[in-house]
Amino acid sequence: MEKKLIGVDLGGTTAKIAILKPDGSIEEKWSVETDSSDEGSHIVRNIGDSINQKLTDLQLDHDTFYGIGMGTPGTINYETGTVKGAYNLNWAKEQNVARDLKEITGLDVHLDNDANIAAVGERWQGAGEGSANVFFVTLGTGVGGGIFAEGKILHGAKGAAGGNRSHYCGY
Repeated sequence: MEKKLIGVDLGGTTAKIAILKPDGSIEEKWSVETDSSDEGSHIVRNIGDSINQKLTDLQLDHDTFYGIGMGTPGTINYETGTVKGAYNLNWAKEQNVARDLKEITGLDVHLDNDANIAAVGERWQGAGEGSANVFFVTLGTGVGGGIFAEGKILHGAKGAAGGNRSHYCGY
């Protein structure tokens, strides 16, 4: 059986979730509202519960998956899987997103800034397909970007090489 991936694009209004084949084709997609109340304490639980429910509904075993790849606003430490300063999510304090989501789902979680993940997608399947150098600009609640240089995503100081859009969001 071909292993699959779960992708999560966490935004200030919704988290978009998909089950993907390794070639990037989408088998199933859905979304869950982003509940940023109580300092965003419900966000990861709601995403994890939604993933678990979907896997149950589709009768898919955890062994079917490589894991979860997740893009989130904020300052990301992709090595530890933590997020800080995602103000549109009400996350001012550091959040252990990868660890917490793994505890809920039982799947490995790889986390990066949402603009970096958008750049990865553009380089993989979009206009920058296969190019060694790609610059991708995100426009949404704020402005950000992801940069590939010589085939490697740049993380830069504090994980924000291309611009961390959540710092430009305020209440």
